[in-house]
Amino acid sequence: MSMGGKPHGVARWLFVAVLWALLGSCSGPGNKPPADDPRSLAEQVLAGGAGAQAALEQALRLSGFAVRASGGGPVEPAEPAQGLVFEAWDLGAMLASLANGGSATLPDFAAALALGFPELEAPQLAATIAADLREAAQSPQPEKRFWAQFITELGRQAALPYDLLDPALDPTAVSLDPVQLGLIVYRLTADVWLFVQPSSGGARLPAPKTASQPPCTLTETQALILDAAAAASSIGFGQMLDYLSGKGLKGAEKYAKVVAWVNAALSAVKLVWSWAAFKGEISMDGPELVRTKSAAADGELRKVTAKFRLDLGNAQMVNCLRILFNGAGLDFSLWNDGPIKNAGVDWLILQGGTTSRGLGYIKFDEAEGNWPIDRRTDGEGKDVIAIEGVRQKRNLPADAERWDRPGKLHVKVSLKTADVVQDLIDAAGGVLSLPAEMAFRIGFGFAYTFSFNVVDWKDPCEPGVSRAVGAQAEVCGVLVHATASFNWAGHLIQTAGIIADVQDRFEADLWLSPVPGGQGSSVSGIQNAPSTEANPRLGEDLEHGVCSFQLGGDYEHLTLDSWRFFGATEKDYYFELTGIASVPPATLYIRSDNNCIPYTDPGYTGRSGISFVVDLSRLQKLGDTYTFSDPSRWEFRFERR
Repeated sequence: MSMGGKPHGVARWLFVAVLWALLGSCSGPGNKPPADDPRSLAEQVLAGGAGAQAALEQALRLSGFAVRASGGGPVEPAEPAQGLVFEAWDLGAMLASLANGGSATLPDFAAALALGFPELEAPQLAATIAADLREAAQSPQPEKRFWAQFITELGRQAALPYDLLDPALDPTAVSLDPVQLGLIVYRLTADVWLFVQPSSGGARLPAPKTASQPPCTLTETQALILDAAAAASSIGFGQMLDYLSGKGLKGAEKYAKVVAWVNAALSAVKLVWSWAAFKGEISMDGPELVRTKSAAADGELRKVTAKFRLDLGNAQMVNCLRILFNGAGLDFSLWNDGPIKNAGVDWLILQGGTTSRGLGYIKFDEAEGNWPIDRRTDGEGKDVIAIEGVRQKRNLPADAERWDRPGKLHVKVSLKTADVVQDLIDAAGGVLSLPAEMAFRIGFGFAYTFSFNVVDWKDPCEPGVSRAVGAQAEVCGVLVHATASFNWAGHLIQTAGIIADVQDRFEADLWLSPVPGGQGSSVSGIQNAPSTEANPRLGEDLEHGVCSFQLGGDYEHLTLDSWRFFGATEKDYYFELTGIASVPPATLYIRSDNNCIPYTDPGYTGRSGISFVVDLSRLQKLGDTYTFSDPSRWEFRFERR
């Protein structure tokens, strides 16, 4: 808006300023206007409650949109405006839909837009929408920049977050909430509507609409546009318009069809808002889920039930639905209270499940038929799924301390396959009008979350620490996994003079006690991989005096079977692993003047061992490792677990 020197322009500006001052003074001390920051406003809108309406109004203003109350003219937006207006009931429908978790994936939305035009490709539409939002987020126009950044922040703070400004974003990961859907569709429909206007004088451009409007009448793009000049100067989807132009949708012969298409898109999103305002509920067959203390079996099983039904208790919403559905050629009388049958259902664990950071503490029961995706509601409009506590990494003591942790499930319901959709098709004589069909393609989706308490148990030892019960007290120590290999090319087998390339290997779990002197430290899980014959050959200078040789078994190796702990300093822990060392008999055929005379070394079997030290100062945190080699040609590797 320009103050440009005209008296009536100044008066209008003063009127708007006074109006906003009055609105602010009526808000009360606990309802101050929210901060002018897209992240903060997105957070308040998503949080719901009393502050959501004010935050959404502020976000729309800063995006350059006007808001028109049901009984009066528009509340002016920030300048420079986008020239578009939301009805007051739109905000209520969006927030009701948002509270119920309504959503539409970007591919579904793009597929809905592609209806009616075989020239359009849904994947390209989805990519172009994302590209236009990235461009708008850097716009020099503040209202357009805020518009794109606010849409982006809603995605970043979603239950399943994503970043629309990431050029590498996978479109299938984008789930648009009702507010995002409205902000995109309003700007997109206005852009396309203005794009196809005949060039002769702009006769079809609307005059500003400031008269009183009853609820639910804004189903046409012309009524959406408050100021055609401002709308035309704030195009948000330039790349989309280039794409449509390239597909031949600019000409006058396409005008009527394209206008019908954009009006249908606007009607469709309002249908989605209204539908998602209906109700669902989720419950569990117990007050909480209790996780086991055992490492051998999973924990308590709970059944979670989701129920979905039509609830037309809101009189204004019923009125809006009647107008919208009748305008789409559908019989509103079919819409009675009752369960939503045969709807698609997908479940997801939002809190407590397995993530990239490790195994979670709850999961869906793995029994047959309990898969969390591609499910259906039954004849009562419900779906039941089983969840359970994940078994512990190690057995916990009976007196382990209780630990209350959050569990959260997410269920998305799609009505694309619901019986009620078929009822609507039948009611329309087998042919759906474009708005209703687009709305079904968008998904008519619910997405609810259900939070509950999980009773877990605190491991008395921190992660990476083990538990031991001594004579005086229960203590915890550091777990270290040790691996070692002996690799010595040319190891000599006793007096027979035979050498070979030897490789022995072992691994074991070490428990390093914090008790002074390392008292109680131990070794467990010893595993062996003894060497076998590896290129056995005669030692240097023997090949001329020996005709040949034979080994009576595997080459010398050590089979570990026990351990000893020698003690510890502040940082060093001393161990010895012991076992049986075996050297096979060897027969050499020694060359003489007339023939080869056999000589046999009987070999031996006896106790032997390997000593090593663990430097705990080099294992400060989980995942720390280090290696070292000792003079006996053993190479050791230690990892804190």
